[in-house]
Amino acid sequence: KRTFSLIVGILFFLSVLLHTSSPRATFQFCLEWFMLGLFFWSSLDLSFGFKKFSIGYALSLLPSTIFGLWQYGVQMVPAIKYAGVALQSPLVRGVSVIEAAGERVLRIYGTFPHPNIFAGWLTVAIFLLLLTIPLLIKRWQQYAVVFWINLSLIALILTFSRAALIALCVGGLVALCLSTIRKTYVALPIRFIVSAVMITSLVVCFTFLQTRHLWLVRAQSTTRLEQRSVNERTQSLEDGIKIFRTHPCLGVGPGAELQAVQSLRPTAQIPPVPPHIFWLVALNEIGLIGILGICLILLSLFFTRTPISSVVLGLDPRIHPKPSAVFLVLTSTFFTLSLFDHYLWTLWSGKTPLILLILAIVIQTKSQKQSL
Repeated sequence: KRTFSLIVGILFFLSVLLHTSSPRATFQFCLEWFMLGLFFWSSLDLSFGFKKFSIGYALSLLPSTIFGLWQYGVQMVPAIKYAGVALQSPLVRGVSVIEAAGERVLRIYGTFPHPNIFAGWLTVAIFLLLLTIPLLIKRWQQYAVVFWINLSLIALILTFSRAALIALCVGGLVALCLSTIRKTYVALPIRFIVSAVMITSLVVCFTFLQTRHLWLVRAQSTTRLEQRSVNERTQSLEDGIKIFRTHPCLGVGPGAELQAVQSLRPTAQIPPVPPHIFWLVALNEIGLIGILGICLILLSLFFTRTPISSVVLGLDPRIHPKPSAVFLVLTSTFFTLSLFDHYLWTLWSGKTPLILLILAIVIQTKSQKQSL
């Protein structure tokens, strides 16, 4: 059954590749995922644990976090050629800003091409660090992680990303419910838990209070930039639905969404924008057959006789007592982000955190199996 599913899935996906409307874009798409696949398997061969992976992920974001906080203070992003950072000034058209009281306030970029992407990375980092706290033995390490989480929360708020904030709330609610039901943090001293919650609450409240007028602008759809954003998302959604209706089975080809959008309005002066929904872009590019092919491939790779309810929901504590918490928190974060933006599918800086998110789940699963 596993071999049959794998063969059929590969054939389905090959049919999508051969049917592409833009071979060059499809080649680049496949090359990027091939490189990420090599990274995924090579990382698994290193056999490091979930704690080391989480700390490494968050540590890689620390320079961007500090750089982003500095950007908010000076209200500019300097060009750094060898780091791949472009110059961003709030006075220049096209830069992500918030207009309030006649002032253009820069949304922080870190070292990323857009604040929303930076916010997505930060959201994953916050939950990885949160899930790592029970694995730390020394108290100073736990307080250091709490400080790290608060630093990331400040940066996340200053990106002014609505999708990331919603994903943070959804993932946080899932984590809170799981910690209450499974008593994940019961081994930690009450004093530490209370102090960590109080510090985090004060930091978040203070940051929101300092930027409340900017968040109120983001919450409205009547201002000029927000109205423009709403119109852009509405138009891209309509274009995406049109493309799916004309290419429901095989799609337009992996990576060829932008060309398909541009073909709808070849005389338009503005650049094409893909739909801000991960799943619609995926359907448009690989179609229903491609989605089915990916499902068959995943089924063949991860097929198990263990009941799904035990593996995913963790109903049997002898099987995956902790991976299920990691799975539910990270997947709820991913699904929330995927409903509001496309970068997890279309951009290299978005595909990378997606593969890292999957890697975190697999590493935790392997670590837990070895400890049983």
